Amino acid sequence: MTTKEPLSLPRHALPWVLLSQSYVLMQLVGHIPYWIYALFVLAVGWRSLTHMGRLSYPNSYIKAVVVVATSAAIIATSRFDLESATAFLVAAGILKLLEMRHLKDLYVVVFLNFFIQGIVFLFEQSIGYFLIALIGVWLLISTLVLAHYSDSQKGRYKRTTKMAAQLMLLSLPMMLVLYFLFPRIGPLWGLTLQSNKALTGLSDQMNPADIAELSQSAELAFRVTFDKQGIPARQELYWRALVLDHYTGRQWRAQHTPQLQWPMNDQEPTPEQRSYEIIQEATGQNWLFSMAPAATLERGIGINEQGLLRTRRPVFQRKRYQVAQDLTEALPAKQLSDFERRTYLQLPKGYNPKAQALAQELQQQSATELELLDKLMQYFYQQEFSYTLKPQILGKNEIDDFLFNTKAGFCAHYAGALTFMARSVGIPARVVAGYQGGEWNETEQYLTVRQYDAHAWVEIWQPEFGWLRYDPTAMVAADRIEFGLEQALAEEGSFMEGQLFSMQKYKSVAWLNKLRISLDTINYQWQRWVLSYDNQRQKGFLEKVLGFNHWQQSLYIIAASFIVFFLIASVLLWWRLRAAKPSPFIQAWQKLQTRAKKLGVQPKTGETVTQYCNRLIQACPQHEALIQSTAQQINQWLYQDDSPDDKAMQEAVIESIKHLTKQLSVQKG
Repeated sequence: MTTKEPLSLPRHALPWVLLSQSYVLMQLVGHIPYWIYALFVLAVGWRSLTHMGRLSYPNSYIKAVVVVATSAAIIATSRFDLESATAFLVAAGILKLLEMRHLKDLYVVVFLNFFIQGIVFLFEQSIGYFLIALIGVWLLISTLVLAHYSDSQKGRYKRTTKMAAQLMLLSLPMMLVLYFLFPRIGPLWGLTLQSNKALTGLSDQMNPADIAELSQSAELAFRVTFDKQGIPARQELYWRALVLDHYTGRQWRAQHTPQLQWPMNDQEPTPEQRSYEIIQEATGQNWLFSMAPAATLERGIGINEQGLLRTRRPVFQRKRYQVAQDLTEALPAKQLSDFERRTYLQLPKGYNPKAQALAQELQQQSATELELLDKLMQYFYQQEFSYTLKPQILGKNEIDDFLFNTKAGFCAHYAGALTFMARSVGIPARVVAGYQGGEWNETEQYLTVRQYDAHAWVEIWQPEFGWLRYDPTAMVAADRIEFGLEQALAEEGSFMEGQLFSMQKYKSVAWLNKLRISLDTINYQWQRWVLSYDNQRQKGFLEKVLGFNHWQQSLYIIAASFIVFFLIASVLLWWRLRAAKPSPFIQAWQKLQTRAKKLGVQPKTGETVTQYCNRLIQACPQHEALIQSTAQQINQWLYQDDSPDDKAMQEAVIESIKHLTKQLSVQKG
């Protein structure tokens, strides 16, 4: 029994394999170790020399050494996270290049790269990367098609790329049907896959320098779409994320972990609530953003005693969720427990005696706690405080130094100082970290909140009202709350300082700002309707748009679409592969042969026109002159050089054949 030899790899396909693989791997720059690219360069170099006949394929010993060395490098640099798993798969695809000598090996490399192209979406899901990925898929399909052309076929590259594009276009209708109607399974980029990629955002401790650093970042934090009740006034756009309850003397931290309540089912907002939808970027933390007082509407999102929303797992991928804000009450006005009172009155001993003395002095001048709080807020307004992202370095008693010496800082300084003074006179207080404001898109009706909108303010406990919000920054820089950070820093000129290539820095340039808003709108719609199209959104689409109440109906449509798709494809394939209609000359010649068959002259394979006509003369000697004349005309027309009279000569030849056919018919009659 003989073993069938595997098909060899076409020589012209190798450059396309290397090109397509290079294109796919370049999309992972920054997500896999850079030594992987050095390995790829070495593999490409070796494979190219093998292709040119200057090196042989690596033997088993060399391959074993390379595999062991690569595995050891991955383990040594691995954190057992998403990047490490990706690096392992990429390395496998690279090493396969070294032994690729048959067509089946090309299939393995190409399909591995299809999978790697999909993995790119675990790291990047923007519409720009989607367009880049389309080119990658097109290159990989072109490689597969090209591998089935022979080296001698001319124009193969043009036909290959055209066919790959046609295949992608033909698959588009079926892809859309499956996307909209097939029961949704969470995409890979929706899974909670931990990555070691550095994430920009808030942390559970507040140093002034941290807020200042965020204030120079234009990275997206989240986007918000409001219900029919519309967007609140900008002064009310306080997006809560963290409560910082513990002060060390140098920083505020989130130390207390309150209990969480988890809804059993998804809920609908009540008429007394304003609902809004948030699409939040990855934070690597389990906190979500909301305006107080918040209510959770979805399973899997809990709310704690501080009114903050939490998920069960850290948010490592973009997350879409709905929240409600109760319009009838403030934060819950229940009594504080002894533990909570101790937590929100905690202060380290021996710090900031001047700030404590100021708070005690104002307390003696006040009849109520509310009056005292008003005096503390007025203190920031009346003194010569300034808002800046470039404050001076503070000493050990940083709050004293800030209040009585430098008098310059940003939200973290003001929130920390007010919380400290309130606690020092026995009023429970806490620092709240989150975001304030955002950029409203009037055309598309959504709010964009960026990292430079990071903010800190104070919540102070009053038994009759619960937790009340106080923002001392508003007393110093009202523009920060009314118009945003850019206006607040207009005089200082430190907004996005050093970010020369950020479009946020050039809002004053009309055409650049218009372009920025348009690009942002496209990305928002992409995130909302493509990346966040989960089973809940699909259910709403099927019910509201198509009127489907059961999954069974959508499955029927999918089945019918498959049938229609394959019927259309079959008809198109038949149309392309059907026998071409013979030319007028061939039609006339076939009619002559059909007539001659009835006279006993059968055509023979491989005979020339002259040979066939000689046999026809033997059967019909009385038409010898006509047959010879016809044969001469045919040969003259077939073998002459191209001339302007070619069409006229062809018509004359056809007429001669028809005349001969008619004469033979008369003879038979």
